Amino acid sequence: MVLRAMHGYIKNFFGCADCADHFIEMAKEKDLFSVQTVDSAILWLWSAHNEVNKRLSGDVTEDPEFPKVQYPRKEHCEACRTSDGAWTSEEVLIYLKEKYGRSGIHYGSRENSEIVRPRREHITVSLDRTVQIKAGWDFTVFDISILVVLYVASAAILVLVCVQFAVKKSMKKRTFIQTLFRRA
Repeated sequence: MVLRAMHGYIKNFFGCADCADHFIEMAKEKDLFSVQTVDSAILWLWSAHNEVNKRLSGDVTEDPEFPKVQYPRKEHCEACRTSDGAWTSEEVLIYLKEKYGRSGIHYGSRENSEIVRPRREHITVSLDRTVQIKAGWDFTVFDISILVVLYVASAAILVLVCVQFAVKKSMKKRTFIQTLFRRA
């Protein structure tokens, strides 16, 4: 799942060691590895993001242009909070899916949309195609191709070995027959 990949990346490759340590600690505390569904992964990331923003709010590293606030702000999603300010996770999930899902992403201006859209559709089609082109046992076309190449290479080696033995055997017979005729 995505959360496991993020955990591995942040643990091993993230440039900020303190940030990575905080994330690893949060992953333990918030039980990252027990997340099972996509929706719960979305909510886990949202909750972790807000926790980090709360901790870093007012820190010297905070960018004044982009203050660390709890997300989404009330003006962006009124339904995401109850009247007493508590989060409504179902509404937050709906908001996040609408904002960051496929329908919420806009690809530039109107002039560029015609250029970008075919590329996006091409990617979607090719992704669907790779999913559809699978042989039995969940092998992809690439897997089958490798198996065929290995099969042909193995068969060629076997034929070469058989030819080598046949040549050696015929050479022995010729040598024996030639020595018989020389003696006579």
